[in-house]
Amino acid sequence: MVISEVRKHMYLGDAQAAQSPDILRKYSIYGIVSAVDWIQSVPPTKLCIALGVQRIIYPIPDGLFVDPGNELVEHVFPLIKEYEDAKENVLIHCYKGRSRSASLAITYIIWRLLQDPEITRFPDAYASAFGAALELVMNQHSIACPHPQTLRSFLACIERELPIHYSDLYATMCHH
Repeated sequence: MVISEVRKHMYLGDAQAAQSPDILRKYSIYGIVSAVDWIQSVPPTKLCIALGVQRIIYPIPDGLFVDPGNELVEHVFPLIKEYEDAKENVLIHCYKGRSRSASLAITYIIWRLLQDPEITRFPDAYASAFGAALELVMNQHSIACPHPQTLRSFLACIERELPIHYSDLYATMCHH
């Protein structure tokens, strides 16, 4: 079972953490984002109702995917932002807590940073935001290992590209 606070009010974890009443209570989780493609990895509806936890399921594989309905930017990111703004804890999880959840968190952090006019006035704003988000997630969630295809798919949802050097970083960071 894995859970880490990545930034204030944002946690990353695995399916076991998301399904554990004790963990959800201990970390005062009020919102759960399930980035999974296997329904058994999602916290049960009964559990969420009993604990007063709102759950959103973003059903994606660990690898390339498309988001034709723009669910990530239209629904998932605003929900995470809502919890952060309300100073309530949200858990982003996938099956193992390594790739999809980390990729979603990195993309969300970039999305938030690029909404700040103080940041976007710089020509290399995206490169800086990507570097800062990647470093934060990797430092705070030690098992994070965002798969290049998964991260590329998430970034495409915010109309950004995966930096060319990321594949080399991935090989180093994830010891492949």
